[in-house]
Amino acid sequence: MVTEEQKSMQGHLGPLIEAIPDLLTKIDIKEWQRSLDIIYDGRNSSVSFVGDFVKSLQTLPIQRMRYCLDELSKIREVKEDYHDGTVDLETVILDSIISGYNLSDKELSATHDVFLSMYQTPTGRCPNVMEYFDQVKDDLAQIPKNQRQEVLENILKLSKRRFPEEKGTTGNISSEKNKLITKYSRFVSSNAGLIRNKFTEWTKLALERTKTLSDFTQYMEDEHGYFKGDLESISGGLPLSQIHGRLLSYTRALTGGNIKIESAESNDLKCSFEGDTFFIPPTVNVGESERENFGVYKALASYQAASLMFGTYRVDTSSMEKELTKRFPGENLDSFFRSYEHSDFVRGLFDLVEFARLDSRLHDSFPGLQNDLDVYKSHIGSEESQNKNEANLALNSIKRHICGLKSRKKLDSQVVKQLSSIQASSTVNDTLSSVDTIYNYLNGRIDLSRPVDLELLIDIEPENIVLNSNEREAGYLIAAPSEETLNGKKFRYDEWDTNDGKYKEDFVQVVEAPFPNVSDNDYVRRVVTDNSIAIQNIRRQFELLRPEEFEVVRKQLSGDIDYDSAVRARAELTAGITPSEKLYTREYKNTRSVASLVLAESSGSLRRFVDIENPDLRILDVIKHSQIYFSEALDSVGDRYALATFSGETEKNVNFHFIKEFDSDYNLMVRNAIGSVKPLQQNRDGAGVRHATRVLSQQPERTKLLFYLMEGVPHDYEYKDEYAIEDTKRSLIEAKQRNCIPIVLAFGQGIDDRVRSLADHTVYREVSNPKSVPEMLPDLYRKIAF
Repeated sequence: MVTEEQKSMQGHLGPLIEAIPDLLTKIDIKEWQRSLDIIYDGRNSSVSFVGDFVKSLQTLPIQRMRYCLDELSKIREVKEDYHDGTVDLETVILDSIISGYNLSDKELSATHDVFLSMYQTPTGRCPNVMEYFDQVKDDLAQIPKNQRQEVLENILKLSKRRFPEEKGTTGNISSEKNKLITKYSRFVSSNAGLIRNKFTEWTKLALERTKTLSDFTQYMEDEHGYFKGDLESISGGLPLSQIHGRLLSYTRALTGGNIKIESAESNDLKCSFEGDTFFIPPTVNVGESERENFGVYKALASYQAASLMFGTYRVDTSSMEKELTKRFPGENLDSFFRSYEHSDFVRGLFDLVEFARLDSRLHDSFPGLQNDLDVYKSHIGSEESQNKNEANLALNSIKRHICGLKSRKKLDSQVVKQLSSIQASSTVNDTLSSVDTIYNYLNGRIDLSRPVDLELLIDIEPENIVLNSNEREAGYLIAAPSEETLNGKKFRYDEWDTNDGKYKEDFVQVVEAPFPNVSDNDYVRRVVTDNSIAIQNIRRQFELLRPEEFEVVRKQLSGDIDYDSAVRARAELTAGITPSEKLYTREYKNTRSVASLVLAESSGSLRRFVDIENPDLRILDVIKHSQIYFSEALDSVGDRYALATFSGETEKNVNFHFIKEFDSDYNLMVRNAIGSVKPLQQNRDGAGVRHATRVLSQQPERTKLLFYLMEGVPHDYEYKDEYAIEDTKRSLIEAKQRNCIPIVLAFGQGIDDRVRSLADHTVYREVSNPKSVPEMLPDLYRKIAF
């Protein structure tokens, strides 16, 4: 009788036996033995795999076949009992070798290492590993080829790292670990343009910053805005966050519209736009100085703004030559491109010629921009496509010519003539005419059929360039206000101009709204757990101070008899002393009445670490911990309080966010809001203090305490140094005039002497170690309020 094992042996060896004649002429004895080990080594490889494997041995070139044997042999390095039937490891690896995933052999080998590491984790096997591995494969395809090997090496390191959750556990948390790996791969693929060749440095920094699987996940999700700060630090150069306000004001002044600026997903020197928003690289590191890098930022924004200002979106076919109008079978510019046989080449050519037109117009309209524009062009002009076909070489030569660089291949005089015809007075119609002429001249002289790399210099949406329409002008595109500005309550405040010695009336707009993008999180729970002893001590101190609802007052002329006083009076009579008549007690309702508001900025500078040598806490965490400690303390005694932050850009947009309002409970919603606070923009402190004063002064309590947590000198566009300090000081004086007690906690190393001048008008405390602020805040409240 044939046993199951014998049946399995026959099923496995059958395909191999049939292929022996072919294989004997191709592989040596060592390779033969390795093949047998892979096919049947007591590990129950599937029969379908054996058939595919034998076929690959017959058909693959000899070097590729040996590579296949090497990779499949890796499975033997996994634990002996690896094969539990849930995942056919051999088939996964063989299929990947056959398909290639568009990876090099070295990259593919590293991918197999990652796969096996994801399957056999330190805490056990992951039966649904394919769900996660497929995601990793998809993400790798989105990463530039020159970065994949480094990314794979870091993914492998991450898969082999043992987090605290994996040490000593009796359960299998392999899926949690693999979820982390897929988040990492997805994060890296979506930020490849930002991180570039800094993957290893960033990964090392991320692992240093985090301790647990949960920490690392939150870091990648950028829950508190930390990644952005780390990325800026790694990338070097001038970060967008540092000059955002200046660039925003410049661009708005240039276009005359309410434009917004946000960070792009790549450090490429490109500016794109969508709706009312320009997307600018998060860092620029091509200039020789900070000033030169800022000039590149200005140039990026200027060219994009120029497309809106100088008629790129105003094609007028009524003034075109008849032959050119035939190129517009549809109603937009996209139909113009598609009318040519080699439409991608025409699209790239239009981008370059229109860039040349806008460059001429900017030089003519804004002579002061010339140096910034030329520096920018010198960098983008030197970038060349790696695809060296004739079409790409032609576009590269035209780009270098437009950017003022010597072309590596001499441009034809007819092309140069057409490019020279584009002047500051030219219109987009002239651009289209030159594009048509250049294309017709080159087509037939060079091969335009090969694919071209469309590295566009400006973001133009051809499908939105509607013929004979004036609608896509700058004001039309960038007039939409932010959702927060639309939905929030708006207030106007004066601002003190110390230079002129008077107020700028109704100068600043403050928009009051809930903190944006609040999500469920366990930040407060973790802080309370990690600092349970300190918080319990604070609650105990406050509970001891909790006033009774009614207070008993002795030595009254009427009321309830005070028996202690009566006994004392009898003794005095016996001794011949006239006793006091105040032998009674009365109950009076406790009239203690206090309301407080804790105000803090939420500017981008809060991303910095308290101690860079021991990066466990950021300035932002100091603010959030202070809000938590204060809430835990006052919640224990029932005093009314509010928590708020502020941030913004320019005098037109100071956002004031309530984390907890006076009549809100310290509930889950408030805890989620505290945990969701993250660095935003700039800080115009005078406006924040004035609005906080307005809210606090309207509370019914007799005593009103305004706590102002201050880190550094206030800074916003045209709001800095002495001007900012004097306006902040004046706002605190105004708070006193409205019966609020301003209490300033200035913290950090090397506090500016100008900040210390606030002490003349406030209850002022200076804290050199920011980590002590959370405990100091409720302690200061206790000393003032009780």
